[in-house]
Amino acid sequence: MTKHEAEKIIQKIVQDVFGVDKKYEFDEFAKKFAYDISLPVEAIDAITGKQTWAASLAPKKFISMSTVEARESEQGDWMYPKESIESMDQLLNLWNRVNYWATDHVMESDDVAQSDSVYRSQHVFRSIDVRDSDHVVLTNGATESQYIAASKTSNTSTYCIRLNESKKCSSSFDVSLSGKVVKSLFVHDAYDLYECLFCSHITGKKYCIANMQFEQDEYFRIKKMVIDWLLNR
Repeated sequence: MTKHEAEKIIQKIVQDVFGVDKKYEFDEFAKKFAYDISLPVEAIDAITGKQTWAASLAPKKFISMSTVEARESEQGDWMYPKESIESMDQLLNLWNRVNYWATDHVMESDDVAQSDSVYRSQHVFRSIDVRDSDHVVLTNGATESQYIAASKTSNTSTYCIRLNESKKCSSSFDVSLSGKVVKSLFVHDAYDLYECLFCSHITGKKYCIANMQFEQDEYFRIKKMVIDWLLNR
């Protein structure tokens, strides 16, 4: 998985969500839409000196899973001969000898890069805590989802950007604490919405803007204005 491949995923999601063929460079999209999401950070493998990616830099000393596996393959395990321990300083030094924070946790997954804690997933780039999902970019927390970008802790959704703590959403942008939201933009704490804009705390509605009911033609005129403002500002 490369930045260029991630850009193709982003373009496909943007096309679905906004209905426009707009191309973003990876870093441009990240700055515009993933600015507040905790994402993997570059670290250095303390044994190989190579680049790795971690969910946090707090542990200070890192080792990639590939280095862990290589050590186990070459030496069998991480055991050392027994030593007599006479002081806390000695014990802490011995702990430091083996205490590396493992990064690039990728289990039963394919085509994953610059990510950490990815399980049973495919086509994942610069993301954390992705499970049973595919085509995920710049995301922290996605489960059973496809084509998700710049999102947090959401599940069972498809083609969404800036989805936050929501589920069963599709083709939507900036949805939080909501469920079953489809083809909508800027929705908070709502359920079962179709084609709604800037709505909160409502259920079972369509063609609503700012919690007001509109006719279909009026709605799409305003939605086009919103998309032009959002993508070109």
